[in-house]
Amino acid sequence: MSQTENTTSVKKDAIESVLAFDGIDYYVQLPAANTDYSQGFTVEAWVQHKSFRSRSRIIAPIQK
Repeated sequence: MSQTENTTSVKKDAIESVLAFDGIDYYVQLPAANTDYSQGFTVEAWVQHKSFRSRSRIIAPIQK
């Protein structure tokens, strides 16, 4: 089963779901949350890439 959200496909399988990107300019942005991170937190990603461009990032903060 799969569906498309803003041309980023969401594929659902036994793992639950994954996001598939076109490799050009799509990203995931999480909304602001009232969460206490003072005790730390974990970010995890399984990433399959074909190549990295200059200044590529897997996880990056928003630069305002």
